[in-house]
Formats: sequence, structure tokens, C-alpha cells
Amino acid sequence: MSVLETIAERRSIFDFQPTAVPRERLERALQAAVWAPNHKLTEPWRFIVVGPEAKDRLCQVYARIKQDDVKADIEPQALREIGRKTVKKLMSKPTVMAVTCAVSGDPFLDREDYAATCCAIQNIMLAAWEDGIGMQWSTSALIEDAEALSILGVDPERERVVGLLYAGFAERVPVSKRKPAAEVTTWLD
Repeated sequence: MSVLETIAERRSIFDFQPTAVPRERLERALQAAVWAPNHKLTEPWRFIVVGPEAKDRLCQVYARIKQDDVKADIEPQALREIGRKTVKKLMSKPTVMAVTCAVSGDPFLDREDYAATCCAIQNIMLAAWEDGIGMQWSTSALIEDAEALSILGVDPERERVVGLLYAGFAERVPVSKRKPAAEVTTWLD
């Protein structure tokens, strides 16, 4: 598959088969990440592959976040159901990875490093897709929650979570359309 074909065919996957992704296939995708362009070669990224115990703890945090989002006057049974569905949803993701970016306090460097980390995530997703692995890039409230950051071993003074990557083998691949580039391109003379 050519790079252009991989870019055009890749989709965000929301429904995964329960099969775990072999470590060596994740490692190949992560190796592609470190070749992302980055200003001054700062290599600001870090990749955290979440194990089963940490995933269980993240599920409980995510359930709390979702329950906190609803109105206080909700019935206790409905609140428990929200928590149950939230845990089930996150547990359906065979592999969870957090991608972080270093924070320096210099606004220019932080912006450059964030952009580079986003490029690294795109490299991961493209390399994984080419290897038969689907992914979803999530920027849910988990990426800023203090308890979730603690579980992930992230010090918010030194780094920020750019996203969680959910990975696995696709149960189904969504159909997607994009505007032609000509519709969003301006050529200046």
C-alpha cells in the first residue's frame, strides 16, 4: 500500500474485536512515531502503553467523570448505569496508549512540540493501519483528570497528555468522506 493509499483509507475505529494487539506490532507503529518532524529535534513525545490493572483504574476514573457530568438530581440507578456503560466502553478497547508531550513553559517551543507530537500520533495511526490495526484518538476528559494523570505517571508540570490512542483489530470500518482539497485551498499570487 502506498503512503497516499494508507492516508486515504485510514479510519478512526470505534468498534474493536476483543483480540489483543501483539506487542511487536505496536512497537512497529511506535517506531514510526519517532520519525515525525519536530523543531530542533526536541523529540518531545512519550508513549505510555496501559496495562490491565492501570486500564481497570482508568475505567473507574472515567466512570466517575461521566457520572459527575450528569445532573445531580438523577436517580441512583441511572447514575450506576452511566458508570457501567462507561466502563464497558473503555474496556472494549483492547489496547490503550497515552501520548504525552513535554511542557517547557516557552509558548513557542510548547506550540512546536505539541504540533510535533500530533505528527507522531498521525505516524502511529498510519503505520498501525498499514499493519491491520485500527485506532481511535481520544481527547476525553481523562487526559486532564488529576487521578488519571497519576495512574499514567504523568507529571502535569513537565508534560501534557495530547491524547489517548485506543487500538485493536476493527470490528467494522466506518465509511467516511472528505471535501476535495480544492474546496479548502487558496492559491495566492
